[in-house]
Amino acid sequence: MPTTSTQDGINQKSSKLDATFSTVKRLSNMNLSQKLTNYKEAMVKYFESMTNATAETFSWLCILVLNLATVPSFIAVMSGLTSKMPPLDIVVLMWGALLLYFIRSAILKDMLMVVTIGFGFAIQAILLGFIFFT
Repeated sequence: MPTTSTQDGINQKSSKLDATFSTVKRLSNMNLSQKLTNYKEAMVKYFESMTNATAETFSWLCILVLNLATVPSFIAVMSGLTSKMPPLDIVVLMWGALLLYFIRSAILKDMLMVVTIGFGFAIQAILLGFIFFT
């Protein structure tokens, strides 16, 4: 015989399941336009609920990826796997974007970004130094 708490849990799951089935039944009675409108509203509500911290996290990840984009090719050149350097225009554009973001971060006093970009510049400069001076 199930305990009261177990029975309450079963009743809650059953009510959630009934709500899900009623939603599915309601959606099956809607036409395509209504379904798409409901889907759009749900997506807008979801993205509006994202916090500023989530946006800052994606921004930091973007900077991290930009900093690490040329590292594999620098390491390949240093280890002798290839003698082909990454295209200069790509490197200059990435470093220019990072420099602009560094200036923005310094103005906003966003120390995480300043440290991340500064560390990335330092690592890339060290790798380039190893390539050209060894």
